[in-house]
Amino acid sequence: MDGRLSFELDEMNGQVFITPTPGTEGNSLLITITTEKGLTHDFRVKPTRRPAEAILLRPKTQGFQEEVSSSDSYQELILEFIKAYISGVLKEPYKSVVLYKRPSEKIEPELTLQPLREIHSPQFVGRVFHLKNEGEATLLLIPHQFAKFKPLAIVFSTRVLKPLAQTEVLLILKRGES
Repeated sequence: MDGRLSFELDEMNGQVFITPTPGTEGNSLLITITTEKGLTHDFRVKPTRRPAEAILLRPKTQGFQEEVSSSDSYQELILEFIKAYISGVLKEPYKSVVLYKRPSEKIEPELTLQPLREIHSPQFVGRVFHLKNEGEATLLLIPHQFAKFKPLAIVFSTRVLKPLAQTEVLLILKRGES
């Protein structure tokens, strides 16, 4: 630890929050995360002044591992999918489908999801939602709020949603389970 990152641990929910310290913008940082089951994930990040994004990693399932070719790791495929979503440039094999007039859904008393679109790849379906805090209190977004969708990964640009604030969230699901 050289002081370029600050760490916050939420042991109750099994989450780690890693934040670059001021002055690290533009410098690449290598982060290695080892889970309690011994899985290792390496990330190279470059801090910027954009809002933060969250990535949720779930363990691979036996059936899914068999569907992914040995040349493409699970982590690489998920990260490629996230990069395509963030850049907004969807080239083959990705396809975007706009979801018109889909009903919104309350996932908590004050938190509403409105489906916007789906992004399809050979391995995944990304469901993009408009997420709104309809309450009077600030909410902290956490992965268990999306557990019913069984996402492989979750991407959102803010974890704190002030009253009446809204953001976009991407849930990456195994193809065929959306």
